[in-house]
Amino acid sequence: MARDRPGRAARRRVGVDFEPKRRALLSDLPRLSTLTGLAGRSVASSPAARHPPGLPGGGCMRRLGLIAAFLTLAIAAHAATVWALPRVVMNTTMTRLETTAGGPNRPLRAPPVDETSRRVVRPAPDLIYTACVIDSGDGPVTVTAAGWAVYTSVSLFSGNTDNVAVFNGPWPDDGAVTFEVGEGEMELPGDRGIVLIRRIAGTEAMQANALAAQENDDCRRVE
Repeated sequence: MARDRPGRAARRRVGVDFEPKRRALLSDLPRLSTLTGLAGRSVASSPAARHPPGLPGGGCMRRLGLIAAFLTLAIAAHAATVWALPRVVMNTTMTRLETTAGGPNRPLRAPPVDETSRRVVRPAPDLIYTACVIDSGDGPVTVTAAGWAVYTSVSLFSGNTDNVAVFNGPWPDDGAVTFEVGEGEMELPGDRGIVLIRRIAGTEAMQANALAAQENDDCRRVE
């Protein structure tokens, strides 16, 4: 029976132990993965990766977008103001007039203008005013402006300040201008508006006569 020579078995038993190195590699894998991810993010976040040569930068595009958004908002705000402001002013005026007159479709015969007169916007001191808030929602409204032998103006305004109709005198003292608002003869864009009657009266005597004519001004809903 052959016997191994001394040292042969030892050489056969001596081998390379890979386990410690394998364990070390496995323990390093998470760190390698982390480094790989960091490297990828570093490349992706570099200026060259974000903005290839020849393409505009993202900051410039963002600024252009902000400028476009600002201009759009400015134009929209301007359009809204232009549309809304006349309506707000007119609604405020109509509310004040009809409160003083006791309701719509009732004439408000204003006294001669002085420094306290503000029922009519920027009133002229040589004019006598009659105003009436028209509300044709429940039916047409009849407007009557009594005759006046000197300059007279009858104006109908809609709720957005559009001038719908104008009648200019003079008319004989025994004459009158009468018209209906709503349902055919004269239509408003909405149901509400203002009739403004103005008579020139530059002297005290003319004022007295104009106030007498003013008593025959009227506006009322057609029954």
